[in-house]
Amino acid sequence: MTQDQKNDSIALLPLMGVAALAAVVAGGVQMALSSESSGAAASPSAVVVANEGQRVDLGVTADHRSRGAKAPQAQLVVFGDFASPFAATAGRVVDTLLGQYPEQLTVAYRHFVNTENHTSKSSAVAAEAAAKLGKLAVFRQLAFGRNDGLGYVDFSAWAGSLGVDDTAYRSAMADAATLQAVENDGKQADALGLNRRPTFYLNGVQVPGTTPAAALATLIDQELKAGQEAGGLKALLKTEPFDLEGVDTGTLEQKKEGEARFGENKVRITDNDPSWGKPDAKVTIVEFGDFLCPYCKRGAAALRQLKTKYGEDNLRIVFKNLPLKMHRYADASARAVLAAGRQGKFWSMHKLLYERQKDVKSGGVDAILGLALELGLDLDLLMDDMTSVLVRQQVADDMSEAARMGVRFTPNYFINDEHIGGALPYNNFVQIVDKHLAKAGN
Repeated sequence: MTQDQKNDSIALLPLMGVAALAAVVAGGVQMALSSESSGAAASPSAVVVANEGQRVDLGVTADHRSRGAKAPQAQLVVFGDFASPFAATAGRVVDTLLGQYPEQLTVAYRHFVNTENHTSKSSAVAAEAAAKLGKLAVFRQLAFGRNDGLGYVDFSAWAGSLGVDDTAYRSAMADAATLQAVENDGKQADALGLNRRPTFYLNGVQVPGTTPAAALATLIDQELKAGQEAGGLKALLKTEPFDLEGVDTGTLEQKKEGEARFGENKVRITDNDPSWGKPDAKVTIVEFGDFLCPYCKRGAAALRQLKTKYGEDNLRIVFKNLPLKMHRYADASARAVLAAGRQGKFWSMHKLLYERQKDVKSGGVDAILGLALELGLDLDLLMDDMTSVLVRQQVADDMSEAARMGVRFTPNYFINDEHIGGALPYNNFVQIVDKHLAKAGN
C-alpha cells in the first residue's frame, strides 16, 4: 500500500465503525473458476528460443509431470495454470487427445503462474508436490471437480483426498525444490514470450491453448506422418514448423462453444439489471463481469467506445455481476457498484472500479470507499446498501443466471444472444455489432 493509500485509509476510518467495515469486507455469495490441465516435463531455468521459422526444442523428458506414450512419436507441451478459467476445458482437450493417441503422444505439463491470481501460485506448488508423490492425476480430478472452483483453497488439507501421507505432502509443498521447479517453468514461459494460459507447443510449434481437440488431432495426424518421413520425433524437431493457416484454432474464449456447454443462449434481463441505452435498441450486449478481472477492464474500455459510436437508439448494454473467488475484493466491488447505482452513479462507479483496479486490489474496501468519495456518494447510505439483503441477493441472482447460462469465468458477453467468451478488441466488437444491426435492418 502506498503512503497516499495509507493516508486515505486513515481518513476513512472515522466514517465507518469496525462492525460496518467487517460487514462490508465479509464476502457475500461468490463463484469461482473451473480448473486445468495435464501432466509434465523437465523444467529448465531458461530456454533458447528458436529463430523465426524454426521449431522450439523444449527439452521434454519423461518425468513426474508427463503422461502418455513412453516412446512418443509426437509431444504436446502445456504451459498452464490450474486457476485459469480455461484450465478444465484445456484439460479435457488433453485427455481426449491422449485417449486418441495412447501409443503415439506424450503430454508434458509446465506451470505458468499468473501473478494477477493469488491462487495460481499456491495451486502450482500444490500440484507440483502432488506430482512428486505420483498423484498429479488425482490432483487434476480434485481441482477440476470443485463446484466452487479454485478460490481461497487450503491445498495442504488435500493429502487425504490425494491418498498420500499428510506429513509427506506438506513436506513436498514446503520443499524449496518444489517452488524452484514452478519458478523454472515460469522462466521458460517468459523466455518464450508467452502471455496466455494455457499455451500449447505441438512438436515445438506454438498453438493456441484453446484450440479444439478435433483441430489438434488433425495437426497430430499430419505430424505423425511428417515424423515418419523425417525419421522420428527427434529428427522432426529439426525440420520447418507446420503452418496453422486454415486450421480452426478455435480460441474458445472468443467464440460460442456450442449447446454442449452453453445449453441456454438467451439471458434473462430484469428491471433491476443496470443498463445503458434504450430497452428497444436494435442490439443488446449483456456482460457478465468481475471488477478485479484484467480482461474485463479491457472489455469495459471497448464497450465505452461502442456507446459513443452507436448511441442509445442502436445499442443497449446490460451489466451482470460475476465476482470470482480468485479475486479477494470482487464481491465487495460488485455490491459497491450496485449500491452506487442506488444513488444514481452506477456507470460512474463501474468506470472508476475498472480504471482504478490496481488500487482496489491493494487497498480493498478502503480504496472502494475512496472511489465513492470521489463520486460524491453518501458513504453511510452506500455501506448500508452494500450490506443489505437486497443488494446481496441481486449479486446472487446475477451469479445464478451466469450458472444457468453455463458461464463460469469473466468476461462473458451475449450480443443479441450470440455468446462471446472473453474480451474482444474494439474492432472485433464493432464487426459483431454491425452484423446484428444489419440483421435488424438498420
